[in-house]
Amino acid sequence: MSPKVKIESSADERLSHKDGRRIPRSYPVVQLPIYDVDDPTVEGRVQDLSEKGVQVSGILTEVDQRKTFFIQANEFAAVNPFSFEAECRWVRASSGADQCVSGFEITWISDKDLEELRSAIDLLALSD
Repeated sequence: MSPKVKIESSADERLSHKDGRRIPRSYPVVQLPIYDVDDPTVEGRVQDLSEKGVQVSGILTEVDQRKTFFIQANEFAAVNPFSFEAECRWVRASSGADQCVSGFEITWISDKDLEELRSAIDLLALSD
């Protein structure tokens, strides 16, 4: 089993000026599916992705809720499936899971999975 890396960041590291981020967001050019490991029958979509976090649509959640996510991008590029633990920082919810959009901060990821995440960003996404 790979060692896990704790991702730590300060408010200053996450946000630069009042409206910007220091870590650019990357936007998948394909409909990239994401699964909650605790309920893999529910499929969400990655809206944006970085080494520090992910924006997800289609998975109901609450602020401060922790989830383990699984992304299987290998049907789109030479990227192995990977997983990470994340904590919900914000939610915009409507009447159903399809309208739910949430922002998660990545809190734990293995070294191997971090490399796959980086590959997914490089191969499947456009960046700010």
